[in-house]
Amino acid sequence: MTLTLRPKLILWVGLFAAFPSQAAIIYQVDDGTIENSVGLSGGGELAWANRFTVLPGGESITGISVYWDSVYFPPGSAVSVTLWSDPNSDGSPVDAVLITSLSGFSGSGWVYYGFPAPVYIGPAGTSFFAGAAAVHGSGSYPAALDQGSPQGQSWVWFPPGQPSGAFNIDDYFPGNWMIRGEAGLASEIPEPSSFAFLAGGLFGIYLLKRRG
Repeated sequence: MTLTLRPKLILWVGLFAAFPSQAAIIYQVDDGTIENSVGLSGGGELAWANRFTVLPGGESITGISVYWDSVYFPPGSAVSVTLWSDPNSDGSPVDAVLITSLSGFSGSGWVYYGFPAPVYIGPAGTSFFAGAAAVHGSGSYPAALDQGSPQGQSWVWFPPGQPSGAFNIDDYFPGNWMIRGEAGLASEIPEPSSFAFLAGGLFGIYLLKRRG
């Protein structure tokens, strides 16, 4: 597998500063800053996801937020978000089971994808994966990566229809995908943001590379 780098652009991303007055649980491993982004050499279809542990009171997900770097991935591109169960709670998605998916469009910064109804992800203490998938062209890098303090919980695979070939992104570019799951009551979304809401799926193949 050939990995290539190119000049880095560092952007600051605001944290969820506008949490709701009512309590909600935000599942996240990123620190709010994008240091890099990842794509497939030559373009293709890519899927990426974070592993989370279900917290008490957070057994149902209301939506997923994904950060899109509009400099390296065109806004308005067709994308999807997914929820996967971890049947044996081993922390690996290779045997993950798809719970649901939602399709929409990329934007600039954080985009919130709300499910039509809360989606049950399992009892407290078990694992689940919140992910995204996108088709992109050569020179595009859809998967935003926080490299401040890798948590070892971010995975990537292609083709993205089934994560049996998934591997941890830390094996190549240590970092955390900028994907967050939200449980509980709906919250406001940080700026810049947009809202996407439709039903959908995912797929893909090829080699990884990132912007340097």
